[in-house]
Amino acid sequence: MTIRSATSSRPLRRPLPLLGALVLGGLALSACGSSSASPPPATTVTLQQSAPTFHVHAIGTSGSEVGDTSSFEAPLLQNGRVVGELSGSRTLVETSKDLPWATPRRVLGATAGQALNLWFTTDIFYIFGKGSIQTQGERFAPENSDPTALPQIQISIPAPMAVIGGTGQYAFAHGQLNSLRHSDGTYTQTFTLRLGN
Repeated sequence: MTIRSATSSRPLRRPLPLLGALVLGGLALSACGSSSASPPPATTVTLQQSAPTFHVHAIGTSGSEVGDTSSFEAPLLQNGRVVGELSGSRTLVETSKDLPWATPRRVLGATAGQALNLWFTTDIFYIFGKGSIQTQGERFAPENSDPTALPQIQISIPAPMAVIGGTGQYAFAHGQLNSLRHSDGTYTQTFTLRLGN
């Protein structure tokens, strides 16, 4: 079918072939973007951590207060050999009196009525010659009336945290860290990682 313009004697053609090509091209691109490529396989990295050296920066002198911070560092080991270093920091964001809901619902294995504070934590695990893994998240730690004590997670209760990135061999890493604190103050740090973007 040919249509003539009111101002021109040249026929106007409907752009159906062009429109069809654009639609088909868009569908092809959409199909490419929605491919169900399998995610990269998970990698497990297990490190032993010595008891940390810590520095507490309390904002008051009468026990735990929101805003207290602590920084810490510790050697990381595999098979008894030092392979890296942990450095990190924590900030107290809620005290136990504001967390009555936390004990049974959010803290694995916590006993009813235990006073727990909520800390926001960032850790960097640097492994010599390989790169670093960065983690971030919340930590529940038993309330401690001593403002100079490092807030540490409960003994023998796994504490998960998100892996938010990395460098070197761990570039674009994501996954989860499970920290297990032992009675002697050392830790087992187990990462379940997916590498690549």
